[in-house]
Amino acid sequence: MNAHIAALPRLVLGWALPDADRAALETVCRTAGLTLRMVEPAETGLTVGRLCGLPEGRNADALPVPATAAAVFCGLSGPELDGLLAAIRAAGVQIPLKAVVTAHNRAWPFARLMEELTEEHAAIRAAQEDK
Repeated sequence: MNAHIAALPRLVLGWALPDADRAALETVCRTAGLTLRMVEPAETGLTVGRLCGLPEGRNADALPVPATAAAVFCGLSGPELDGLLAAIRAAGVQIPLKAVVTAHNRAWPFARLMEELTEEHAAIRAAQEDK
């Protein structure tokens, strides 16, 4: 018997994008056949999976999240993600925090994912400054 593995929805979760970057990212996503779903502050307690339309995890109350622009990519293959990131760069969109939805992080509240990304980004920047 073959197990049925549901495909992840193909979309991008956006957070704290300035209007110009949001508009440009919407165009890039539309061209790639993807949906851009902006996460609202009241939704930061929802799991990453639920924000992607999956029946995953338990929701928490909304939590504070830094206002650093972020994008979370769902349902893309490696080559598709590479192409999308190249198109985002070509469009001049600045997104400091990026992540891919995984089996591990899709049960996390969105705020937790943003906290992890913020810490990783700070650690990478500190390591680059130490060189």
